[in-house]
Amino acid sequence: MKQYVIFLSTLCCCITAKAYSNNITKDSLSNKDYSYFKNKINELKADSTTAKVYAKAWLHKAKKEKNYRETAHAYRGLMYAEDKKHLLKYSDSLLLESLKSKDNGLIGNAYLTKGIIYYNQKELKKALDFYIQANAFLHLTKDEYAIHKVKYSIAHTQNII
Repeated sequence: MKQYVIFLSTLCCCITAKAYSNNITKDSLSNKDYSYFKNKINELKADSTTAKVYAKAWLHKAKKEKNYRETAHAYRGLMYAEDKKHLLKYSDSLLLESLKSKDNGLIGNAYLTKGIIYYNQKELKKALDFYIQANAFLHLTKDEYAIHKVKYSIAHTQNII
């Protein structure tokens, strides 16, 4: 019985210490600006586990501040840090937050991202649908690179279909 009590108290201490250390990490990152998160994720491309911590902190901060533009960027950062099997889920969130931002460039790039994911999954008709939606939004911007990228993606996908 005594060993059981010692085991439980040790377990409680470990859990408390872990929760405390997680709060310290979150609190220390909540004071950082958005460019800090973007730079950290770019630095940590090879270390997706650590990059994911920064991306989640970025997402938490942006959601807390109701900054839809930064929330969308944070989801994009998470997409690069997470397993490929989660890409579609994060691209849905990226698109929803982009739509809330009402930024045509951000919305168009979110549709383009979903199209690329479907293209890589060999679902060409879905990819083409998203490319066409991306084109409609990107045409309203002055982002020549994105405009040409989506036009190329449409032409390339139509050529395969």
